[in-house]
Amino acid sequence: MRSHHRLARRLPARAIDAAAYLQAFVLSGVVTVLAVRAYLRATDYPQLGGGGLGARCSASAPPRWSPPC
Repeated sequence: MRSHHRLARRLPARAIDAAAYLQAFVLSGVVTVLAVRAYLRATDYPQLGGGGLGARCSASAPPRWSPPC
């Protein structure tokens, strides 16, 4: 019975609101990317690459992780 008590202490606590935390995390990431893109466009920051999606995908991912853009 003592070993069961030790096992129970080692299990991580479950987050009751995990779905809400995940949604807030994803939403904040999307909002951040859109805000940065809007700011860079508003300040006429020079765009790198030819403007195609492939150039951005290959520049942002390591060679082994390159998505088929």
